[in-house]
Amino acid sequence: QPRQNFSGYERKLIDGFFIDGDTTDTRRIRKYYRKKSTSFQPAMIITKPLEKRVEKLTKALRNPLEYRWLFIVVGLFSTFFLLLANFFIHQNELFATLVGGIAGLIGFIVGSANAVIYRSRSDFCLRRSLVMHLFPILLISLFGLYFFLGISTLLYLGLCCLYASAIYAVFYFGKTRDSTDGVALSRNLTAARNFFRAELKKQSPAIRDEWFPYLLAFGLGPYVDVWSRQFGGSISSGHRAPAATQSSGPSFSGGGGMFGGGGSSGAWASAASSLSSSSSSSSSSGGGSSGGGGGGGW
Repeated sequence: QPRQNFSGYERKLIDGFFIDGDTTDTRRIRKYYRKKSTSFQPAMIITKPLEKRVEKLTKALRNPLEYRWLFIVVGLFSTFFLLLANFFIHQNELFATLVGGIAGLIGFIVGSANAVIYRSRSDFCLRRSLVMHLFPILLISLFGLYFFLGISTLLYLGLCCLYASAIYAVFYFGKTRDSTDGVALSRNLTAARNFFRAELKKQSPAIRDEWFPYLLAFGLGPYVDVWSRQFGGSISSGHRAPAATQSSGPSFSGGGGMFGGGGSSGAWASAASSLSSSSSSSSSSGGGSSGGGGGGGW
């Protein structure tokens, strides 16, 4: 697409890479930013705009759980005063109080942490869901056990408030704040990543060389390098097998058709590191911003 068709952070990114026309290379970029005594940091250019775009695509218009955290706070405060009163009134139940209270706090903290992980990930949903439900089930079982131990009503009420708050917190933190479309988008992207990762375990993956940037975007660069070491040797760098014989060997070259052959993601990382190092050293001598941190400077 022509440069003028882009705007916002996309245009800034293009202008940062293609500094004097529609072609570019590492040496030209390095020389340009060395002369400017600064560094090119594409991650800093796109991070905030992308976060805003993701939020617009995924977040619900209104938080469906607004103020519901108050139930957790009220439950924990009630637990504290009930158990404190029980400590002074029924000192013979100190051991049962400590065991029940510590178990409830562990279930609250660990269960809530698992719920946050479940909410923020779209892979292994069934396994993460089972792990998230594990602590509520354990707390309910422990509460039932206490019911048959013949404890005082005060302790029973205190543990009831604690366990109810912990279970409520697990499901509160586990419930998504995203819209239905946002959840669907996350699952579709996860399905695409899982597809690419599974294909990279095959000698002839159903992947095209021009998809290589998407593999990097999904964080699959190391998988591409592993595939290149295992299967890439059968492909001549920069050459593809004739159409009649492609079925007998791998059709994916690890990005070789466009990015330089096997281990290409490593080559990209090396080039980026070299460019960042040169740009950072020049900007440091010139008193400008260095290229480290915040996504690294290029």
